[in-house]
Amino acid sequence: SGRVLADLITGADTPLTKLPMTHHRSRRWEPEPFRWLGYQFVAKSRQRYLRQAEERGGYPEKPTLAQRIWKF
Repeated sequence: SGRVLADLITGADTPLTKLPMTHHRSRRWEPEPFRWLGYQFVAKSRQRYLRQAEERGGYPEKPTLAQRIWKF
């Protein structure tokens, strides 16, 4: 990795700079508000699920929305 990085910085045209990893484009990430909302939804759902399990002495029989969406 160090040799590849050194060649890229110096602009050297070597076989290392032609590796697929040197031309990889990362996918675009979702906008921050949606990521934050998704995290909050999952965190609050998990807290509610655990609180209900503690209050009732067992886990609910019906799966949560997150479990139905992602098939836990």
